[in-house]
Amino acid sequence: MVNIDPTYCGGFTGVAGFTGALVALAWGIEPVFWLDRISFSTLKTWTQSPNMMTSSSEIQECGLQTQSDQQVSSLRVSVIVPVYNGGLAFEACLESLKVARPAPAEIIVVDDGSADGSADRARRAGLKVLSTPKGRSGPATARNLGAQEATGDILFFVDADCSLAPDALSHIEAIFESDPQVAAVVGSYDEEPSARNLLSQYKNLLHHYVHHNSGPTGFTFWGACGVIRREDFDAVGGFDTSYNTASIEDIDLGYRLRAAGKEIRMYPALQVKHHKCWRPKNLFHADFFLRAIPWSRLILRTGKMENSLNISRVARLRVALSGALAASSVISILFPMMLWVVGALALMLLACDWSVISWFGRKRGVGFALAVVPWHWFSHFYSGCGLLVAMFQHWMDGLQAKGLEKATDAELPAASAG
Repeated sequence: MVNIDPTYCGGFTGVAGFTGALVALAWGIEPVFWLDRISFSTLKTWTQSPNMMTSSSEIQECGLQTQSDQQVSSLRVSVIVPVYNGGLAFEACLESLKVARPAPAEIIVVDDGSADGSADRARRAGLKVLSTPKGRSGPATARNLGAQEATGDILFFVDADCSLAPDALSHIEAIFESDPQVAAVVGSYDEEPSARNLLSQYKNLLHHYVHHNSGPTGFTFWGACGVIRREDFDAVGGFDTSYNTASIEDIDLGYRLRAAGKEIRMYPALQVKHHKCWRPKNLFHADFFLRAIPWSRLILRTGKMENSLNISRVARLRVALSGALAASSVISILFPMMLWVVGALALMLLACDWSVISWFGRKRGVGFALAVVPWHWFSHFYSGCGLLVAMFQHWMDGLQAKGLEKATDAELPAASAG
């Protein structure tokens, strides 16, 4: 275990931690431990790294066999990659697809209005390229278009900023052959994201940790590395195209799959390397506006809050504690005696987060684990704020619906009298 001094979470540090996170967000300041600029040759090297290979022990833990252990499947796998201004990360993605073994039945790239020549890169690689008819329409529309043109029994969605592990495709057919009840499979980011700055390392490692510690049964889909049977994808209507930007269109698909009685399997041995560079501004925008608020609205609309992934009971407790910590930190400015409450809440939040913080320490060192605590706690706080915003929007939607209903009821007698 990593030894973290409990005094780090004392009263004054609780105030400083939240203040520092807010200042970092406002000014765009971020501690950088590694170089931010990554060359394409480095990305290409990472896509072929032995660290991307899935160990045999991981496969055995999932109770599955690789294709080398069983007869070759008759299932056809179609890989679908939506792209918008993919840049060097997209080139790394294409390189990883070229070396994937066994090769998929087809690779379909759907260009969503790119202006950087992403479609031409894919054509030069000899891939089938489609384009969204109305320019940039969002990944939901792009994935649906790719699925319509796909001929495979299995649809494998991969984001354009991800590189496939060389052995990933060797397991997909085995997964679906071994259990006909499985409708979809969700993979994971690996432990070595290519961007080396603090927030990119933190965000991707956190995603890896959550997917590896959430149990075998899933309740959401994941568009970055998600596999689904064609028949089940069609049965629920594919991705909801009302999400016209990268948001929770994959989570929404997972909810509809579960509502239809379909089984989703978490399979973290199926991994991709993420090449996205996260900074305070784009991370906050994605987490708060594109995930926390719409996901909370989805929960309120469906009435379903699973005890898994980012909305587990422990995760909800963290959100509550972070809100109480933020409030008591502000109050302590006027009433210093509240610092004891701040310290107690900080210790409780640290206890809730101990497993992931200590895991960060084992993977990247104590310094890294301590450095990410302020943002990690800040993310709990703004996730809770996202829920409050969603609740207000949900309430307003209800009022509007009641108003329309009353207006309709009032028009009916008038129409009858006329």
